[in-house]
Amino acid sequence: QPYNDDLDFGTNDFCVMGWTKKAGTSASALDFILSREDATGAGAGFHLYTTAAGLFTMAICDDGWSTFDSVAGSTLVDGKWHFFVGLRRGSGIELFVDGSFVSESTIANAVGSLSNSSAVCRLGVRASGDYANNNGSLALLRISGTAPTADQIRKIYNDEKVLFQPNAKATL
Repeated sequence: QPYNDDLDFGTNDFCVMGWTKKAGTSASALDFILSREDATGAGAGFHLYTTAAGLFTMAICDDGWSTFDSVAGSTLVDGKWHFFVGLRRGSGIELFVDGSFVSESTIANAVGSLSNSSAVCRLGVRASGDYANNNGSLALLRISGTAPTADQIRKIYNDEKVLFQPNAKATL
C-alpha cells in the first residue's frame, strides 16, 4: 500500500492482528507478516515477523532502525492456524497468540513518533522487499489505531477460531 496517513500513529497506541499458518521455519533469517517503513528500509516504522526459529516478533523504530525495540513470543511453525496480535500500548509492546498474552517489553529506544510520510505498508514481505513470508499463509489481517484489552483480544479469537477449523463453513 502506498503512503497512507491513517497508519501514522505518532506516539499513540495501535495494534496489528490477524491469522497465520506456517508449515516450517524459513531458510532466511526472518519471515515478514507485515511491514511499514520507507521502501528503502529506513525511517520510522513497525514490523511483525517470525524469526528463523519461528518466534512471533514485533519491532518498532522511530529513527531509521539504528535503534529499535522488539519483543518475541510464541513459536508459530506447527502448520496450524494461529491468531496473533502485536500492539503498542503506552510505553510497551505486547504480543498475544491464540487469545492469550505471551510477552511484553518496555519501549526504551523508539519513544518518538512512528509517523513517516515516506512509509509504505506491505504484507508478507518487508517494506524494502526482502524477507518474504516463506512457508506461510496469512488471513484476516487488520490494523487499528487502538490497543484492545486482553478480554477483547480473547473474544475476537474465540469468535474467529471456528473459521479456521477443518471443514469450517461460514455465512456472511
